[in-house]
Amino acid sequence: MSAPEPPRRIGSPRWALLEACAATLLAVAAIHLLTGTSYGSVLAPGVWIYIPLASVFCGRRSFEDHGFALSAWRKGWTALALSAVLVLVPFAAAVILLGPKLDGIRPTAPANIDPTVLLLDLVLVAIPEEIFFRGYIHGRLRVWLASRGIRNSIVLAAAGSALFAAAHVLVEPTWIRAAVFVPGLLMGWLRERTGGLLAPTGFHWLANAVWSALRF
Repeated sequence: MSAPEPPRRIGSPRWALLEACAATLLAVAAIHLLTGTSYGSVLAPGVWIYIPLASVFCGRRSFEDHGFALSAWRKGWTALALSAVLVLVPFAAAVILLGPKLDGIRPTAPANIDPTVLLLDLVLVAIPEEIFFRGYIHGRLRVWLASRGIRNSIVLAAAGSALFAAAHVLVEPTWIRAAVFVPGLLMGWLRERTGGLLAPTGFHWLANAVWSALRF
């Protein structure tokens, strides 16, 4: 008879919030240490991936609980398409129309957009950050909120987005970084709505592409 598998743990709900905050601070500290080093731009994205994976393996937690399962990544195409059409397209159109009145708006011609930059942004920014924030942090915050009887998707998305914005501000203290709370709120909602990371990751990538194309 084979030995029984060790029980899956979700971690103590009491400490889930502290874990989420501590992991965010640890990631920010690691990013700061890597900034300016020869391989910082390559190693920094790994920080967002290694911390969640270490937590999941050490805590014997379910990958599904954090949206890491491959099956979960295949979901969310409809939500991604709708969010892009309903949010990013109107946003881009409004900015272009208001461009003459806004300083720093210089839309880039499609032919001048470098596909390599877009690919690197997906691999080095969108995917690692979503694994960390909408995967790992989102999962820990869900446990903490559920232990207090709170199962509201908006509250959960807002809590995750607050840490998302705080991390960006700690890495680079500017108001633009703080403004990522707004898209972070939508990405958190997409994560909870679809049960996976495809929709928030895709939206993150497309939002970054639109932001870069508008040359803020």
